[in-house]
Amino acid sequence: MLSKIFGSSRVWAALLAIVFVTLYALMPALSANISEVDVTSAVIALALFIVAETATGASVGWAIFAKPRFWALIVSLAFIFVRAFVPGFFLSETSIQELIAAIGAASIGVSYRPIGVTK
Repeated sequence: MLSKIFGSSRVWAALLAIVFVTLYALMPALSANISEVDVTSAVIALALFIVAETATGASVGWAIFAKPRFWALIVSLAFIFVRAFVPGFFLSETSIQELIAAIGAASIGVSYRPIGVTK
């Protein structure tokens, strides 16, 4: 039972969101570089990943690395961290939020299949 729970990418994404919010609240060094908007964007990216995983059936183990929605999540989080730690980054918080929304919508759209339709 525990292997099924902890083998789920959705559980790890939810735990990562909780850890990210907790670290932001408890670590002043992190909150000095990352804004509350960035934290919200990261949690939204993780939530969109969970929805996309739910739409197709969650990946287990190393298979997650072959999924485009995983790499879409990594790109979304990378933009947040690069903007926070690289001075003069060309994308604003608003642009990154829009990018995350577009990537998340694309991930969900590609993942969704009507009932009864197989690959």
